[in-house]
Amino acid sequence: MNRILLIDAEPTHGEVLKDLFAQHNFELEIAHTARKGIKILESEKPQLVILDLALPDLSGEELCRAIRAKSKTPIIILSARDSEIDIVVGLELGADDYLSKPYSNAELMARIRAVLRRTRQPAHEVIVDSIEAGPVRLDKDWHTVSIRGEIVPFGPREFQLLEALLANAGRVLSRSQLADMVWGSREFAVGKSLDVLVKRIRSKIEQDPDNPIHLRTVRGAGYLLEK
Repeated sequence: MNRILLIDAEPTHGEVLKDLFAQHNFELEIAHTARKGIKILESEKPQLVILDLALPDLSGEELCRAIRAKSKTPIIILSARDSEIDIVVGLELGADDYLSKPYSNAELMARIRAVLRRTRQPAHEVIVDSIEAGPVRLDKDWHTVSIRGEIVPFGPREFQLLEALLANAGRVLSRSQLADMVWGSREFAVGKSLDVLVKRIRSKIEQDPDNPIHLRTVRGAGYLLEK
């Protein structure tokens, strides 16, 4: 039986499709968030992913790009967005097909079977390169950050700085070292850019950013991310 993963924020939609898929001998796994979808993709190794673009914790476009960067699992985007540019962008992100809502059940099943025929291959194991410390988990391949189990958006520089801190958790890193890791230049160590990034990261990982316990300032030495 083919196992298919539906990542869709709308609970009733998944339940309706589950009955439909069972009639066609498909096993449907359902995730209502990107975080849950990633976990199922890693553990269950579905033969195909159906992805709605409107997700609560990460944009469908970002998730599509992340899945394709790490896995060859076929992706069908299912979305209410039906403009030509939306379809082109979805396909360029790595989707194998794009189906606009509303759709007929017959067309959906036909698209699924066609994609499976074109991409028929053994399930691909997804191994995510991740690092974590305290309440923070950073997945390098998915380019996501989870705080206490919830995906939290991080900008590119924030992500780079957090990755450097996590890779050296338990060690004090000087401002010059961090500036070199993030910008490739120690000149940024004397400006406010580093301080701004640290403040932003604290606002996301600390329960009380004014009294940080995870990302600490070591006076005269630099910053320390506790293990």
